[in-house]
Formats: sequence, C-alpha cells, structure tokens
Amino acid sequence: MRPPAVASGFEVAFWFLDRAQSDGEYLQPQKLQRLLFLAQAYFGVLQGGAKLMPVTFVATEDGPIEPTLFKAFARGRPAVDLGPVDELPRHILDSVWRQFGAHSPDHLTKLVKRHAPYLDALSVGPGAEIAFETMV
Repeated sequence: MRPPAVASGFEVAFWFLDRAQSDGEYLQPQKLQRLLFLAQAYFGVLQGGAKLMPVTFVATEDGPIEPTLFKAFARGRPAVDLGPVDELPRHILDSVWRQFGAHSPDHLTKLVKRHAPYLDALSVGPGAEIAFETMV
C-alpha cells in the first residue's frame, strides 16, 4: 500500500477550515467530520485505494467521526505543526468542497449515514471502525 498523501488528518482538517473561512463560512465540527470522511473515501476511489490521510473513522449514532481529530478540535483550532498538502490532494479536496461544502451538516450526515460501510460498522456497535477498504 502506498503511503498516505498527507502526513496527518490535521493537514486536511485545516485545509477545510481555511477554505470555509475564505468563503466566509464557519465550519461546524460535525460538518468538518463529514467532509473528512468524504474526502478520505473520494481520494481512495480516485487514487486506486490510496489513503489521503493516515486516520481511522468510527461509526457513532451521530455519523462517522475520526475520534482523534474530533477530540483535538473539541475546544477549537489546536496549535499543531502542519506538513504540506501537495497539488493532487489539494485538487481532490477542492472538488469535495465544491460538491459538498454548501450542504448543511444535517444533509451531509444523512448522506453518509446511508452508506453501507458506515451501516456495516454501526451494526457491530457504536465506536466500531469503518474499514477504509469498504469506504473505497
């Protein structure tokens, strides 16, 4: 398996936060989580199973989350050192933003909660990992 396109999920989370801010939008935590999930899945599909970021999503009753990022952003934007986001990941993130960024957190949650990978993990129980391979 190829290494992920970015060093951590923080690079992608900050990319979405900065993009929302430049568009004059406040990015709610739940919406950020849905965009991260969609970005990981879309990248994997478009790049033949390669990961965008080295993260693991879990199924919760509220939808899929990446628990480490969820906790890190619980009190606002954390202070972390970021690595670069190369052109290909930026292009795919921009596409995800253009397709899904205008939607409400509720709309995105309903969308991802209908996907089989989420439903399969949730059937195991809240907190079960959503296998990346099934997301792709």
